[in-house]
Amino acid sequence: MQWLGMQKPNWQKMIFTLLDLVLGLIILISLLLARRYRAPRPDRATILYRSFVRKSGLPLHTGEPPEAFATRARAASRIDASDIDDITTAYLVARYGSPDPTSLLRLKQRVRQLDPRQ
Repeated sequence: MQWLGMQKPNWQKMIFTLLDLVLGLIILISLLLARRYRAPRPDRATILYRSFVRKSGLPLHTGEPPEAFATRARAASRIDASDIDDITTAYLVARYGSPDPTSLLRLKQRVRQLDPRQ
């Protein structure tokens, strides 16, 4: 026990030392696991789609697919229904279709057209 800094160990010092070591180990393992299993960064198509959702003025419900949001937005948003459909289709192609830089560019242009300040 001298290598742990205890000159005259008693049961209380040993229990507190053991608890400190276990707590330190738990914190170290938790930090390593949190670093390893952090959420991935959103891709560009998702960032653009979130921008569209913000511009619509409607909240995106957790787990709501783009088609369901489009249906809700057509009924409650000030955005034209054809624009909503075009952006939803462009997002689905850019996010889940075959890798094509023009699909991402199309989505970006459609989302930016909604706000003339951009």
